[in-house]
Amino acid sequence: MEEQKRVPKLRFAEFSGEWNYEQLENHIDLLSGYAFKGDDISEDKTGTPLLRGINITEGHIRHSEDIDRYYTNEIEKLKKYILKENDLVLGMDGSKVGKNVALINVADEGSLLIQRVSRVRAKKTSDIRFIYLNIFSSRFHRYVDVVNTSSGIPHISAKQIKEFKIGFPSLTEQQKIASFLSSVDKKIAQLQQKQCLLEDYKKGVIQKILSYKKRLEKFKDDEIRKGKLKDFGYFYYGKGAPKSTIKPDAETPCVRYGELYSTYGEEIKEIKSFTNVKPENLKFSKGGEVLVPRVGEDPLDFANCSYLPLSGVAIGEMISVYNTAENGLFLTYYINSMLKKQLAKRVEGGNVSNLYFRYVEEIEIAIPSVEEQTQIANFLSAIDTKIAVVSTQIEKTQKFKKGLLQQMFV
Repeated sequence: MEEQKRVPKLRFAEFSGEWNYEQLENHIDLLSGYAFKGDDISEDKTGTPLLRGINITEGHIRHSEDIDRYYTNEIEKLKKYILKENDLVLGMDGSKVGKNVALINVADEGSLLIQRVSRVRAKKTSDIRFIYLNIFSSRFHRYVDVVNTSSGIPHISAKQIKEFKIGFPSLTEQQKIASFLSSVDKKIAQLQQKQCLLEDYKKGVIQKILSYKKRLEKFKDDEIRKGKLKDFGYFYYGKGAPKSTIKPDAETPCVRYGELYSTYGEEIKEIKSFTNVKPENLKFSKGGEVLVPRVGEDPLDFANCSYLPLSGVAIGEMISVYNTAENGLFLTYYINSMLKKQLAKRVEGGNVSNLYFRYVEEIEIAIPSVEEQTQIANFLSAIDTKIAVVSTQIEKTQKFKKGLLQQMFV
């Protein structure tokens, strides 16, 4: 059988011919970081910034006071470890080995490369952005999973990085592909920035509104009612619907506690799971309940409540269900933003924490009239809708890029 030609399915019209399928080693200069002595490393912002594995996350470099470190000694003999703009850096160990890869930007130029991080530069035959697109890909992730045989901390060696094979067209074609896909990345980055700004705006607005520092003129003189959560409603526990009963062909809609962390935001608008547990062994919503997770790994996790406006939905075990005549969506925003520390203080247990509703119902709250609650909830919900629209745009653009990657490379 004739060997399949190495040409992409999708290609710019001006290019033709087969791509060369070869190891990265032929097209890159790779350098592993330097083992700096602990005595020469400082947390203070003095000295030369170090680029550590923890600074590299999926697609970009991150910084914070908690993770940034600095080299306090002379760097004259360490010039080869100084990073330049557009250097590709790759974390060589950790749970996300192979995924934590990024390009150095102007802000991080001049940083020093530390051990367990590799630096890749393209030779004259290749474009570093083209190589980055191949390394920051699901195919490279699969390759790392195969070559990583460590039973301890996942690790990839410099030799294994060099041995990774990709298809190489001409330098001109590499540059055109990289430029085109970089414009898609730029669009994704702009959408992500917009999402962050909306989320920051929401946090700021919530603090002002729910501390009642900012009120509508209509309600400015109205009473703020004070009491415990149990004074404004009552709790019960969900029942059944374990993960093993969730089936695509099941008929009973349900909400499980894990989905309060992973799937739903403040308002549950569409049910994602269905259980085959017999209805007589379940507890169903009437519509308007606030769902509070009863277990979690971090005490601060419990401020992940969701409002369930839908009736006839089975509510799974490990969920405390709050029934109230107040506006449930308002109370969900209130609990998640204003009661985070209060919930954390009431957690019991060891590694897996438990939050029983007999403690939650004793928490003091301050709330306005139902009419004002409704207006606040509607306003915050409108912000969430905007965030969700941007999130959908990000997801669609990422899927578009993934499709391009599958068709534009060999």
